[in-house]
Amino acid sequence: MTGSDPHDHERPAAATDERPGGSVADVGDRPVAPPPPDDVQDGPGGEDLPGGEDRPTPPAAGPQHPIGPGGALLAPWRARVLAALIDSIITGILALGLGYAAEGLTGENVVVIGENRQDVTGLETVWNDIGFGLAATLLATALYVVPMLTRTNGLTIGRRVAHTRLIRADQQPIELWFATTREVLLKGIGIAVLAAIPLLGPLVVFADYLWPLRDPQRRALHDYPLDTRTIWTR
Repeated sequence: MTGSDPHDHERPAAATDERPGGSVADVGDRPVAPPPPDDVQDGPGGEDLPGGEDRPTPPAAGPQHPIGPGGALLAPWRARVLAALIDSIITGILALGLGYAAEGLTGENVVVIGENRQDVTGLETVWNDIGFGLAATLLATALYVVPMLTRTNGLTIGRRVAHTRLIRADQQPIELWFATTREVLLKGIGIAVLAAIPLLGPLVVFADYLWPLRDPQRRALHDYPLDTRTIWTR
């Protein structure tokens, strides 16, 4: 008869667990899930972003950020004003340069009609100055704004600074005829003609620039004929 080892009763029993079906297995056989990495953080909507990257999220749509064509956020009014101000300064400087260039080429004061300013009355001089200023501004617009909008599909220097872009509601490209019609005919000649109407003219001009504050799609009056929008690219 073989004797039992006197030290067998001192050995600790292995931790066991009962599996389904009555089988017994050591707890130590179970795989342990690795701990989550420290550099994972919650991203937008609760999903984890690996590497701990802080990814900016666009502002949610709402009354302060209405949605335009294609799901883009419409630009706030202050951004439109900033872009228009910058582009107006650039256009004005270019128009002034064109005026001096015209005088240099002709050797005469092109602001008036006649051999000298004494040939016209004071009122005629004012209207001649206005007419020449409008012509120079339209030419500057045709040389600066129209090509920029066409080549960049809706951007100008002012719009780049203000983080805005001009788009069509049908999301078609800004073509040459489209930019010329909007900037030269509608905004240039059209608004200038309306502004010349006594009393009513200034009100129409102010209404045009203030209209985006009340329009659900933040359109100015000159956006309606060609159905354009100004979106925010920030």
